[in-house]
Amino acid sequence: MKKGWVGFFAVLFVSVLTGLSAGQANAYNTAITYDLNIANDQLVSTYSGITYDFDVNTPVFSGDGAVVQGTTGSYAAPYAVSNADSSKYLAVPSAASTGSVTINLGVLYSYLGIWWGSVDKYNTLSLYKGSALAATISGSTIISSNWGNQSSSDSNIYLNISEITGGFDSIRLTSDGRAFEVDNITVGNPVPIPAAAWLLGSGLVGLAGVRRRKASMLD
Repeated sequence: MKKGWVGFFAVLFVSVLTGLSAGQANAYNTAITYDLNIANDQLVSTYSGITYDFDVNTPVFSGDGAVVQGTTGSYAAPYAVSNADSSKYLAVPSAASTGSVTINLGVLYSYLGIWWGSVDKYNTLSLYKGSALAATISGSTIISSNWGNQSSSDSNIYLNISEITGGFDSIRLTSDGRAFEVDNITVGNPVPIPAAAWLLGSGLVGLAGVRRRKASMLD
C-alpha cells in the first residue's frame, strides 16, 4: 500500500514533466542578430555565460570534427578585421568531405553566440532540445553573397541567437563540404524547470518523507 501510493505520485510527477515538455514542442522563437560591419567586428559574445574557446575550455563533442589551429588547404581560421584567428578552433568535418559534430551541453540554455568563419551555403547550425529540433540556420540564410570568403568581414561573423523558448541542450554543426569553422561559442541564460514541476516535485519528496515517518512509528 505504501509503495503503491509513492509509485502513483512518482508516475504522476513524470507525467506532468512529460506533458510540460510536450506542451512546449514547436513553440520555439529565435531572434538572430549579427554584425557584418568590419569596424565593429565581434569576436566574443557580449552576453554573460559559459564560453568555449577551444584553447582553455573545450566542450564535449562527438562526430567528425577536430580542434585545429591556423589555415590549411582544408580549413580556414575565422577572420576578423585584418587578422585570422590565431587560437584553436573547431573544424567540421575533419576527415571526410561531409560530416557533422554534436556538442552536448547537458543543460538547457536560451542563448547561443558563435564566431562563424567563412560562412558557406552548405554549413548548417542546428539546436536541439533532446531529440526535438529547436532552431536551424543555414549559411545561405545568414549572408546573401561572398560565401566561403576566408578573408572578408562579409562572410566571417559573430552570430547571436537569443530568446529560444524552451531552450536547447545540444548544438549540431553540419557541413556538406570543407569546412565549417567556429570559435568562441558562448551559451547563456539557463532555462529553469517550470514552477509547476518544482512544486509537484517538492510535494512528492514531502509525501515520501511523511510515509517513511508513519512507517517507522508503526514498526
